[in-house]
Amino acid sequence: DTGVLLEIEKLQNSKGSWSGAVMLLVISLVLFFGAGAKQWSLKYVMILIPVLLVHELGHYLAMRAFNYRNLRMFFIPFFGAAVSGRHFNVQGWKKVVVSLMGPVPGILLGILIGCAGLILHNALMTKIGIVALVLNGYNLIPLLPLDGGWVVYNLLFSRNPLVDAGFRIVAAIGLAVLGIFSKSKLLMYLAIPMLIGIPAAYRTAKISTKLRQSGLPAAAPDDQNIPPETASAIINEVKLSTPGKPQSNKMVAQQSLQIFETLNTHPPGWPATIGLLFSHVISFGLAVVFAITFIVIQNRSVLGNFLDTLSSLPTNKIECGTSLTWNPHPSDNSTTNLAEGFAPSTVVATLKTHDEALALFQKTTNLVASSTTVQLLGETVMVHFRDEPRGARNKLFENFQGQTTNLFVANSNLPAAMTLSFVAPSAAEATNFANELNGYFNTLPGQHLIPPWLPGDSRTHQEIEHDLFERRSYELLQRAEYKVFTNPEINGMNTKYSIIQRRGDVEELKTWRNDLAEAQKRLRRQNLETALMDKNNPIDPALAKIFLDLEFDSTVTNRPNDPRSRSMAKLMGQLPQTGDTTTFMNDIYTAKSGYVTQLSVRVSLRYATFESICDGAPALMDWLCTKGCKGITYEIETGDNVTDPDEKEN
Repeated sequence: DTGVLLEIEKLQNSKGSWSGAVMLLVISLVLFFGAGAKQWSLKYVMILIPVLLVHELGHYLAMRAFNYRNLRMFFIPFFGAAVSGRHFNVQGWKKVVVSLMGPVPGILLGILIGCAGLILHNALMTKIGIVALVLNGYNLIPLLPLDGGWVVYNLLFSRNPLVDAGFRIVAAIGLAVLGIFSKSKLLMYLAIPMLIGIPAAYRTAKISTKLRQSGLPAAAPDDQNIPPETASAIINEVKLSTPGKPQSNKMVAQQSLQIFETLNTHPPGWPATIGLLFSHVISFGLAVVFAITFIVIQNRSVLGNFLDTLSSLPTNKIECGTSLTWNPHPSDNSTTNLAEGFAPSTVVATLKTHDEALALFQKTTNLVASSTTVQLLGETVMVHFRDEPRGARNKLFENFQGQTTNLFVANSNLPAAMTLSFVAPSAAEATNFANELNGYFNTLPGQHLIPPWLPGDSRTHQEIEHDLFERRSYELLQRAEYKVFTNPEINGMNTKYSIIQRRGDVEELKTWRNDLAEAQKRLRRQNLETALMDKNNPIDPALAKIFLDLEFDSTVTNRPNDPRSRSMAKLMGQLPQTGDTTTFMNDIYTAKSGYVTQLSVRVSLRYATFESICDGAPALMDWLCTKGCKGITYEIETGDNVTDPDEKEN
């Protein structure tokens, strides 16, 4: 055993240099930064590196306090950072403290920084706090090789060889599952060597337990080196555990030192175990609670969408393929030559069930003139009168009363508003739906853009993608433009306005208005130019040039009437035009207004108003069905801007 003892002495007494440790840290940091900048955003990497440094510094200081030797701190590209060191005679509770000293200070610091960010309205500080809480909380998950895994291992599962091996198996499987759910291949790859190393870990735990019961001396007087008697006993057990398997002196020495370290790592008593477990659980709970709180507060719109979606989901159901139309719009129909004193209107009647609506639909087709359209949509029957006298509509309205849950007349003064909700095939497709619908509703109302649900849309896939890109460009420009209204400089000028107003100084007020207009124009141009330089959100330069030429006032109030708006609409995909107008048959499918929210796979379109509810709403439903959407619910309500539906028909 002399050769093995010499190897043990070399391993125990080997020392690393400070320059080597610093060089390792610097080189690994550079590699981590380069790899991270390619995988994530530069801003995220700049936040992540200090958070990791604080985490590992906690481990480093704890290990130094407990006399660990050859300490090294280094970064691991795509994964994180670590601290390594050696101590062959450290008690179990000290190992637990070392594991906790990384995440616990990081969590407390994350809470302080996040709270300060909220108080000071500093989004960057809040984001740093969130990253610190998520990263350190994640590290407290009780799975090896995470810090939380080593905490519960040293406190609970290191007490028996079989329990030790069982925990390692569960941890490896849990790590693989965590990697699958978090889409981290690195975590899945880490599970493989963990599973392969379980037999060796079991052998180490078994030998350590046997020797611990034999009463061997634990350590030399220096509290670090292995006593010769203990070393010989361990070497003998290592060789006996692998009979017929030749091993080099260095391999036996390494295994012997690992067993010696395990032999000396006594789990703490139960009072200390309960106290340390309590610290672990409380720290993890604080990380989860404060991270969720900061995320929710920082993303109030997300919370608003969540509550809005849950509290106001429409209740009327519709199954794909059940819509029916009687006497659809004839191809030569027009909005001219209407009966004297009459404007087109639609009777909208919603019933309790689809079967009741179907029965009313069949009955209604026998009650109306041949120029009237009757539409069945889920639990709703819509009857569109084009040129019949008002009396025919009023008679039908009276006939419907008492049979429906919601009955009203929609016309140009009192349009019907539809809210619908649906479940997309996946979260990614839900996002695509939300983007496509937002690209239509958030751009240029009144400019006859092609709706995504247009029946018989003749555009190629490339043309559709082009139009989506142009509409997205418009949204990004509009979003950048609106930042003017939240700019601190403008807020300060608005505060000054109230002071000038109280003074009653007319000349000063006139000067203020001119200064405000100039500041708004200057900031608008700055915001738009900044948006154009964002490579992560590209914008069409041709569209941006037209948008930049718009006057600030016209972009806010008179945009639909500006000729330049019509030029932008052509880039974004318009319905066929004759001069500045579109054909009636195409325009009946367009919408005037509406807004979109998304919650995971569920997308909601709220308060959409159409040129013709009888045509636009069914076309939209059919489009969703062809895209594989499920769970479609809807509600059609009357507007409230005019109390008398006949008020402007006379």
